[in-house]
Amino acid sequence: YYPNNNSIYWVSFLPAAALQEKDNSQVRVYESGGVEHYIMENNEKLVATWFTDNLECSITGEISEEDLETMINSIYEE
Repeated sequence: YYPNNNSIYWVSFLPAAALQEKDNSQVRVYESGGVEHYIMENNEKLVATWFTDNLECSITGEISEEDLETMINSIYEE
């Protein structure tokens, strides 16, 4: 996990499981780097998950949606 001044978040890369826990909130698709990222809530934490090769990647934490999008975009910066 990565602590920030105001939040804590986790980044994970696991063999693709195609299953992500979430609450009753809507799933939003956010595209960056030509990849679809699925943003949702689970237990009052934001989750972004996406698939690349044979991995399920995710970022989870007590962070804003704007910060989450910034983190996703940074993955594809050169």
